[in-house]
Amino acid sequence: MDSEHQIIVAADLNNQAADSPQLIPMLDLVRRHLGRNPEQISAHAGHCSEANLKVLERRRLDPYVAIGKRSRDRRLPKTESRPP
Repeated sequence: MDSEHQIIVAADLNNQAADSPQLIPMLDLVRRHLGRNPEQISAHAGHCSEANLKVLERRRLDPYVAIGKRSRDRRLPKTESRPP
């Protein structure tokens, strides 16, 4: 998304369960549409992989990539009693 104009600059649809292999092709699509690499990118934890992080570093991008699940996704411990 272009943060200044709030428009989506690239999109794709596929039937692959894993997100990690999709990050770099999406960046390539952004580059084709804009004529340059984006200044910053953000991605959820499913896109985080050692290979992707190496490519982001090599391309000198400013990435914001989640590296793990959020704490709200963890299950709460079961309690013996019911809350009041």
